[in-house]
Amino acid sequence: MWLVYRLARRDEAGLVADLNAEAYAEYPLFRVLRGRFRDEDGFRRFLRALQGVFVRAFMRKQLVYVGVEAGQVVCAALLASPDRPQVGMWDYLMGGGLALLAHVSLPALIEFLGLVGEAESVCDGIKARKWFVSSLAVAMSWQQRGLGGQMLEGCIMPHVKAHGGGGVALTTNTRANRAFYLKHGFAELDERELSWCGQRIRNWSFWRAG
Repeated sequence: MWLVYRLARRDEAGLVADLNAEAYAEYPLFRVLRGRFRDEDGFRRFLRALQGVFVRAFMRKQLVYVGVEAGQVVCAALLASPDRPQVGMWDYLMGGGLALLAHVSLPALIEFLGLVGEAESVCDGIKARKWFVSSLAVAMSWQQRGLGGQMLEGCIMPHVKAHGGGGVALTTNTRANRAFYLKHGFAELDERELSWCGQRIRNWSFWRAG
């Protein structure tokens, strides 16, 4: 199966957010927040809102790619370019960040964003020309078909090569993803354990030279 890759349209922000929220519902980095919610539905509503903020903020400054099969968006990637302004707090606020406070307290949100920053700290410290894959997700009903690898090799890496080159950095929190990125030629830069409110998360940082 070969997908068509293109930049997501602004009117597809909600669609991409839904795809990401579904794909990341069991992801350890987000799952640490589950205990802050009364039930699973409340957690998933928050996760969808959070992904919406991420996607809209990236659309303002950076790159949101989608993979399309027969008119349906089946995978998506948020890619930070070294040649574009970094996504900042203002972009998250403009992306609807304040609405997250309807789901979770401000201290909890600040603590969680600090955890995200800690997870990405090794990649942030890379001095070489760097692209950063903030997320790479495949719709649940389309998983286990090799679409993540196709998007990486058929969209992300060609875009990097065509736009000045450089290396690609990313992080992950699952052993399955670790194996996936090693298979696709990434070098493991760091492995560490993150801790948040008594919960422990494995975190791996990767780099692939362009």
